[in-house]
Amino acid sequence: MTRRELVALVLSAGAAAQSPAGCVIDPRLTRLTEFFHGRPAELFASRFLEESDDHRLDWRLLPSLAFVETGGGKRVHRANNWFGWNSGRARFATVGDAIHTVAEKLSESVLYRGKPLTAVLRIYNRHPSYPSRIRKVMEKIGPRVLETKDERRNEQHPECGEQAEGPGLGPGE
Repeated sequence: MTRRELVALVLSAGAAAQSPAGCVIDPRLTRLTEFFHGRPAELFASRFLEESDDHRLDWRLLPSLAFVETGGGKRVHRANNWFGWNSGRARFATVGDAIHTVAEKLSESVLYRGKPLTAVLRIYNRHPSYPSRIRKVMEKIGPRVLETKDERRNEQHPECGEQAEGPGLGPGE
């Protein structure tokens, strides 16, 4: 399977649903695949979104952590630890396990739960510039909200071949 075919498969797996007119594309997925183009994290864009939505995290947080810590999977020093979790000492069976574990800890651990983003990032990494580094990457990925719940955006998606409509928000937004 070529890289293009694999990306197409991941994109289709991450699509919200099928419609008679074509694919329903989450514009956040498009943003992440474009942002991570050519990096290993490109293949996990839909998993970042799923875990972010399941754990009610800003959809840009997990990808930003992975980008700052490992260049989006390019510089991984321990087994599948794309997040520098546990000061880079943690090991994960799969990248998907790493994404899930970090999302779960950020949303459910008493260390992080209910705290504003800057406080979460200060706990995550105590370096004084860390929160601003993560925020800059989050801003580069895109705005927190791409669309309101009631708006739909038509976009041509190369993997669908049809005009597609897609929701822009995860649950609870």
